[in-house]
Amino acid sequence: CGKELLAKTRCTLHRLYNYVTNGNYAIVTKSKISISINTIYLNYINSYLSIIENKFDKTTVNNKKVFLKHFFHYLDEKKIINLCDLKQHNVTEFLNNCISKYSKAYFIREYLNYLFNSKIITFTGNDVIPKLNTCYSTPILTTYSNEEINKVLNSIDKTTKIGKRDYLIILLLATYGIRIGDICNMKINSFDFNSNKLIFVQKKTNKMLELPIINEIKFAFV
Repeated sequence: CGKELLAKTRCTLHRLYNYVTNGNYAIVTKSKISISINTIYLNYINSYLSIIENKFDKTTVNNKKVFLKHFFHYLDEKKIINLCDLKQHNVTEFLNNCISKYSKAYFIREYLNYLFNSKIITFTGNDVIPKLNTCYSTPILTTYSNEEINKVLNSIDKTTKIGKRDYLIILLLATYGIRIGDICNMKINSFDFNSNKLIFVQKKTNKMLELPIINEIKFAFV
């Protein structure tokens, strides 16, 4: 993760220099660099992935695999070959060197709990990254009011095919809170008007979800 941060910082500075001197900059897409790790770690990775592969979609599993490779690459640099020698401060140091460390913390906690339950390490992920008790009686996230949602819906031109599509997408988001990735994967047969159900498999969890089709959704097809 430290090398990843250095590479992104160098890229940002290079673009800033080009913008200051030339007034523009080019975005170059590079192929992903393969992360090499000691083969002794493969069993630690593969045994975990075999457990979660049926719980998540392929993209999520692959992202977790790449993250684990970064983690074990770090351990290899620290000469930690046997996970029995892994200490809590090693995990903290690894996360501190990561980009978007807060988004990675949830997964590393999950993986450390797996290692603890498998009797591979002596501490849990919760010991390193404690869960915060949230007071759910106090709203944290901001939401759109009904008036704001209606303004967005009313601004869409429903006389065109694209407008009707966009209207349905916004309506699904506002009504059900469905992930945008799931909406993109929906087909016309996801809407079963005979049983009055919206049925689809969630991309992130790979679980089927059934929701009642309300009248507003039906009218959007007219």
